[in-house]
Amino acid sequence: MSQPALPESERSLPFVGLFVAAWLAHTSFVYIGADNTLLSVYQFRQLQTAMSVLFYPVDGFTLAYETPLFGPPWSAPLEFPLYQTCVVGWMKLTGHDIEFSGRVVSWLWFQALLPAVFLLLGSWSVPRRYRWVSLALLVTSPVYIFFSRSFLIESTALCSALWFTAAACRWISFGQRGWLITALIFGAFGAATKPTTMVPCSVALGLYSMRGMMPFRRTGSEKIRQVLKRTLAVFSLPLIAGFSWQHFTSRIRALNPETGFLDVMFGYFSFGDLTQRLSLEYWTKTTEIWSSGILSQAGLVVFLLLFLIVSAGQRWIAAVMGISFLSGQLVFSNLYLVHDYYFYATGVFLV
Repeated sequence: MSQPALPESERSLPFVGLFVAAWLAHTSFVYIGADNTLLSVYQFRQLQTAMSVLFYPVDGFTLAYETPLFGPPWSAPLEFPLYQTCVVGWMKLTGHDIEFSGRVVSWLWFQALLPAVFLLLGSWSVPRRYRWVSLALLVTSPVYIFFSRSFLIESTALCSALWFTAAACRWISFGQRGWLITALIFGAFGAATKPTTMVPCSVALGLYSMRGMMPFRRTGSEKIRQVLKRTLAVFSLPLIAGFSWQHFTSRIRALNPETGFLDVMFGYFSFGDLTQRLSLEYWTKTTEIWSSGILSQAGLVVFLLLFLIVSAGQRWIAAVMGISFLSGQLVFSNLYLVHDYYFYATGVFLV
């Protein structure tokens, strides 16, 4: 007599235990050197962010925050100061010094994105038990151990972008306005905080939307229009917020003749060129980051093997995640070559 199948909650218990063990390992690694100075990897970017916190108004909020690097007038904003505001608030609340506060806030934003990943995988019909495996891999990935405790905005931006994507997928599927509002809020913060992080998440969302229209491509024109309307609606506020913030910061920076080079850097320095994207050297260097910072070489091999043997539906999910992962460095090729912490925005899709 065959045994009845266990409910999903019971089948998930070993995988939950795996995640808990991985999370404890992650936390112990993160704590190592938590009180170190910022004079480490990418010290210039960490110190630049710390300076914007150090000179941020303690008892107020400002968009034109100061970063005293280029002379008066001192304001030269780049990202929306969501992370800076949180660090200042943490310092006031706890009395911790600036270095430790910045690390803690960065780590807390990483913790806040884990439920979004779980929810997003659910929208892609990944069984609950396997979602715990993905989270276990994510928290033990080197790039998410090291840069989640750095004095950088990466976790803040990724958390906003992933919650935007997770909520938007639910909105497109079910049409519940609560998900739309959630997506619009997080999308606006994400686009203003770091648009480069929003790109791979937007690619994933766009592919999800296309997937939702495919069953109706012959007979369901009304359903296709519904998915399109919901997709356009969810992108509306993030696009407005992102372009408005870029216009505002460019106008503020124009008041300081010493910051003109920043707008020039948004050209080749950000996007690279076709020659760079097609060069063997470029892909050799970036794939080294895939195998050392995100997955191991064995992990990449296992991924390719599994991709070949899984069902068509699972292969589609893997393809979407792979395209979303590659989209970051294909759009911003030079940034991903110069700063490997940019893979923080896309490594989640590879994992």
